[in-house]
Amino acid sequence: AAEERALKRFLYERFYDAPELAAVRAEAQRVVANLAAAYRRDPSPLPEGWRGSDDEIGRMRTIGDFIAGMTDRYAIARHEELVGPVELPDRF
Repeated sequence: AAEERALKRFLYERFYDAPELAAVRAEAQRVVANLAAAYRRDPSPLPEGWRGSDDEIGRMRTIGDFIAGMTDRYAIARHEELVGPVELPDRF
């Protein structure tokens, strides 16, 4: 358990919370939030099997599950199609 905590501390200090990644993290959060809002406003772009639930909680859970299953490239492509450009470093 102590080694696991040390590893997590190391990863957060040097990777997850690295200042160099702050802009990428913020843009990724914006993409996810915008996709959720876009699909909530208009679920028609979702694949047929993902449009399902009639209640708001079920609909949001389904949208969240759909977005969670996206690859980065797919999420970026859907965002650019439904919302607008994504601002990420060229080497992302």
